[in-house]
Amino acid sequence: MKLFLKRDFSNEGALFIVFDHLGKEKFYVYRDMRHSHFSLAITDTNFNRLCSISTVPLPIFKAFTIKDKKSIIRLVFNKNTSRPMCYYYGISWRIRGDIINKNFEVVDNDNTILLTHRGSWSRSGDSYELNITEGSRELFLIASAICVDLIESADEKQLQTV
Repeated sequence: MKLFLKRDFSNEGALFIVFDHLGKEKFYVYRDMRHSHFSLAITDTNFNRLCSISTVPLPIFKAFTIKDKKSIIRLVFNKNTSRPMCYYYGISWRIRGDIINKNFEVVDNDNTILLTHRGSWSRSGDSYELNITEGSRELFLIASAICVDLIESADEKQLQTV
């Protein structure tokens, strides 16, 4: 299933909007103001809460907790390595590819590709193209893509000329 994830800079309150391949809005991602820490809620177009993403700031890691009504997983981004990595806990997935430039795949233990995440530029603006092959975990895969997209550019390792 092909979806598009776009950062929303309008005053409507959504941080991201997820569109289907026809351009129809499918999910919204809002800041959840009920918590003192940074928390997001993924809702359907009727604003029914489907999934949540929360994070607690840590000096060397950026850790995200993704949960719905039945499951919980954690995604940890290690910023203190020469090659930044993402690790899942609570599920047998891993991320491979270029997470800094946002071109990556989420794969299962047997190397089955569950999600591909690529930049997509069109007349309607910049977005990320998500190809999801595992429909039963669609929300967790979308939430994972949002977590990687939330990794700030200030966290990037910069090469300097010597």
